[in-house]
Amino acid sequence: MKPVLVIAAIAGGIVGTFLFTLFGVGLVGVSSPGSIITIMMMSAAGDQLKILLAVLASAAASGIVASIILKGSKDVDEAEVNKSLKEAAKTMESLKGKKSRISSVFEDKEQEVDYSAIKKVLYVCDAGLGSSAMGASVIAKKLKKAGITDIGVEHARVMDLPREDADIIVTHVSLKDVAHEKQPDIKIISIEDYLNAPEYDELVNNIVSSRNK
Repeated sequence: MKPVLVIAAIAGGIVGTFLFTLFGVGLVGVSSPGSIITIMMMSAAGDQLKILLAVLASAAASGIVASIILKGSKDVDEAEVNKSLKEAAKTMESLKGKKSRISSVFEDKEQEVDYSAIKKVLYVCDAGLGSSAMGASVIAKKLKKAGITDIGVEHARVMDLPREDADIIVTHVSLKDVAHEKQPDIKIISIEDYLNAPEYDELVNNIVSSRNK
């Protein structure tokens, strides 16, 4: 239910009233029930066509305004639904401990990253200590296990951004918007599980595959 659609009804009423006044037409009695049939029956002689045109114009005005309102609200509703679906996909990935193919359907379009050129990964959190240090340690171990030793992994406070030396930023999903606002020109990977996030493996795999091309 969208209460804002009352605006469409008001717009239709304004158009109808204007045309009734412009044409100088009206009913000879109360139209009850208010159907188009009773309106035609209660119209003054010779006014039926003008009244019908005014009613149709009123309905058209209501329809146009309503479609504009619904189109705008549909975009908002779809954005909210997509956000909920993405959050559900992230939760499922965290529970499974691996990347889910379904999540790729909801991934945001972000700038392209040359993973072969990455030299520093920056992990940010609120304080720049506990959780970011823990996450950075996990990524560093995965990189080392993959045989990559020339990429630095550091941790910092999200409020320390922007950091010009960072090639990619990793942070908790709750801080993604803040990080993006601080440094919008860099790819930001958001995670939910500091220890077992599937995005860690995806990052390492992307780096390895890009270097093997």
